[in-house]
Amino acid sequence: MIFIVFILGITVGSFLNVYIMRSYEGRSPFRGRSKCDACERKLGIADLVPIFSYLFVRGKCRTCSVPLTIQYPLVEFASGILFVLAYTRIFPYGFINAGIGDIAELIRLWFFLAVIIILFVYDWRWMVVPVIPTLVFAAIAFFVNSFQLSAFSFQYVLAAGIGALFFLAQYVVSRGRWVGSGDIYLGLLFGMMVGYPGIVIVLFLSYMIGAIGSVVLMLFFGYTRKSAVPFGPFLAAAAAIVLIIGVKSVIIGVKSAFFSLY
Repeated sequence: MIFIVFILGITVGSFLNVYIMRSYEGRSPFRGRSKCDACERKLGIADLVPIFSYLFVRGKCRTCSVPLTIQYPLVEFASGILFVLAYTRIFPYGFINAGIGDIAELIRLWFFLAVIIILFVYDWRWMVVPVIPTLVFAAIAFFVNSFQLSAFSFQYVLAAGIGALFFLAQYVVSRGRWVGSGDIYLGLLFGMMVGYPGIVIVLFLSYMIGAIGSVVLMLFFGYTRKSAVPFGPFLAAAAAIVLIIGVKSVIIGVKSAFFSLY
C-alpha cells in the first residue's frame, strides 16, 4: 500500500507541476497537451512518467536539449513522500478495517498537502501568492472541515482571523517591509486548514523553520542577509508539519526539545 500511495502521490505531483506552471502563465491547466516550452514539441507518454522521465532524459528536452527545471522531479518526489506520511498517520497499521471516516480524513489531508505544495512552489519561485486561488482554497478548506465535523466550527474562523491579522499587523506597522501582502492570505488559508490552536503552532514553527532555513541558505547557497527570501514557503512547511503530525504531537515535540536544551 505504501508503494501504491507513493505512486499516487508522484502522479498527483505531476499534475501539480502542470497547474503551477500554467496558472502562472495564465493558461488553463486542464486544456491542451503538455509541450516543451522551448521547441513546443508535444510530449508523449514516455515524457510524462513522474520522476523517471526527467532522469531518463537527464533533465533536458529530447528534441532541443534545453535544460528542464528541477522543479518537476522535486515536486513529484515531495508529493509522493507527503502522501505516504499522511497515509501512515491515518493508517499506522496498514489499510486494514478502514472506515469511511478514516478514508475521508486521508483524502482531506492529501488535498490540503497538494494545496500547500502549490503555494510553496509559487511563492518560492516567483515570490508571489496567487490571491484568488488562495481565497478559493480557504473557502474549500472551511467547507471540508465543517463537513467532516458535520457542523459549523468557529475554531476555523477564529484561526483564520488570527493567521490573517498576525501578518496584517506586521504589514501595516512595517509598511510592507517585514512581510508581503501575500502572507496575510496564507495566514487566513492555513488557519482554515489547521484550526485553533493549530494556527498558533504553525506561526511559531514557521519562524523557527525560517531561521534555520535562512542560515542554511547563507551557508550553502550563497544567500546574504540582504537577499530576498519569501516567507510563504516556511509558513507552508510549518502547516504541512502540523497537518501530518498533529497539533498535540507537535506541542509535545516542541516542549521536549526546549526541555532538552534547558
